[in-house]
Amino acid sequence: MASKRRARKNHQQSKSISYNQEIKVKENNSQRLDRWLESLNVLVGEIASVEVNTSLVEKITTEKFLPWQVYQEVYAISRPNLEKLNIHSSLWEHYLSLRRQLELDYAFLLVDPKSELYDEKASKQIKQDLAILTQPNNEWENLQSRLPNPLDSDNQPIMLALHQLLQDYPFLRTLRKLGELKHILDQRNQVLWQSKSADIIYAQTRIQLGGQISNCYDQKLLSHPHQDKILELHRQGVEAGEKHWQGLLEFIITIVHNHK
Repeated sequence: MASKRRARKNHQQSKSISYNQEIKVKENNSQRLDRWLESLNVLVGEIASVEVNTSLVEKITTEKFLPWQVYQEVYAISRPNLEKLNIHSSLWEHYLSLRRQLELDYAFLLVDPKSELYDEKASKQIKQDLAILTQPNNEWENLQSRLPNPLDSDNQPIMLALHQLLQDYPFLRTLRKLGELKHILDQRNQVLWQSKSADIIYAQTRIQLGGQISNCYDQKLLSHPHQDKILELHRQGVEAGEKHWQGLLEFIITIVHNHK
């Protein structure tokens, strides 16, 4: 009889644990959905305009976004490394601003209770660091970095933290932007050292969400032998970009509206 009561009690406890686990999974999924929708709201503000540039290049290179690679490259930015890599001194502060932004975004995730990376114990100290990180000066370089070190591959907790960080969609969005900006700086560095000529943007069109349209053309386009062809290619690019942009806006707005 006692054996039956123990079995019944164990069964009830098992059901209770299973039920609690199911609730926790649903809550986590709901939190992820809410964070994703919040990121969509931010994204709408970031794509309030579309810009189309047309230039002629010697060779088209395929650029793929590799989060781990971009993270390693931006994480490694420091004054000693910039000097070692022979980066032009006029670009140092621009490179360092990318590193500061990486640290800043990670700190925001650590103090955000809605974030899966939220660190309640360290949040007080991190908030003090934020007061320095948000300032556009060099004081942040004296702070101890909280970012997971990608070179510390033998440290399993750090690698797990980095893996989790690279699964965070808002952080990946920031990382992609930083990678694009670094690529531009790398190209500019080559131009400054005269190892590569700068690509000329012959035509540029920007369309604002409010309907404002601005067109810019390089003066060299006026005497270019293929002027008509360049303008036609630019026109096609503007039409395709505008169509894709409008479709993306409608998709995001529909999702956000239906969730309310």
